[in-house]
Amino acid sequence: MKTLVLSLFLSVWAAWPAAAQPFSPTDGIPPVRYIEVTGSSELEIDPDEIILSIRIREYWEEEFDHRSKPEDYRTKVPLERIETQVTQALIAAGVRQEDISVQDVGESWRERGRDFLMGKQYQVRVYDFATVNRILREGNLRGIESFQIAELKNKDIARYREEGKILALQAAREKAQYLLEAVGKRLGDILFIVEPDENSAFQPVQYLESNLTMLSSAEGEGGLQDENTVKIKLHYRMRVRFQIADYLQ
Repeated sequence: MKTLVLSLFLSVWAAWPAAAQPFSPTDGIPPVRYIEVTGSSELEIDPDEIILSIRIREYWEEEFDHRSKPEDYRTKVPLERIETQVTQALIAAGVRQEDISVQDVGESWRERGRDFLMGKQYQVRVYDFATVNRILREGNLRGIESFQIAELKNKDIARYREEGKILALQAAREKAQYLLEAVGKRLGDILFIVEPDENSAFQPVQYLESNLTMLSSAEGEGGLQDENTVKIKLHYRMRVRFQIADYLQ
């Protein structure tokens, strides 16, 4: 009886590791020699629609005389006057009225203990950078607290995204091919392709400060040039695994 119980225990124990092994669809398939590489691409595209975010704020006339201290500020320029000036500058630069909209209205302290300064945020839609530069060149920049390029668009962006992915995939193949040729091997079939998350989000660009510098340095040369542009940049990466074929003949 002891011998039978011991034999049964050993049989169950020996079978347990095999039963505990998870099933894999590759069981019984010989290992495949492979090379795994990453290809990348970058495209720069001219936008055909530009979304501007312009924030205006009341200010004190004395802020610009470069002599007065904040406690001596007395002459506040009201928001209505700044709003009129900015709207007129936008229209004069070629912006359509229907492409100007108000996003936000608020107030803030200019200095502790002093009056509130009202502010307003605009979203402005333009269609080329020549218009953007005309706004900065022809408008009164006093009262403009920030001037950002919030978004860039292109109506053919889907086609450019497809092109970027194809270029990244081709780059991966070229890389794998020359690496294998360096060790006398041939590139085989594709085993898999992994497309990582797209990394093409546009970061808002603070456009006012750089253009103010350009305006001051170009006063005697006709002001800003229309070539001052920002591109849409698309970045793509493709991870590809290729089978390694036989040696080169």
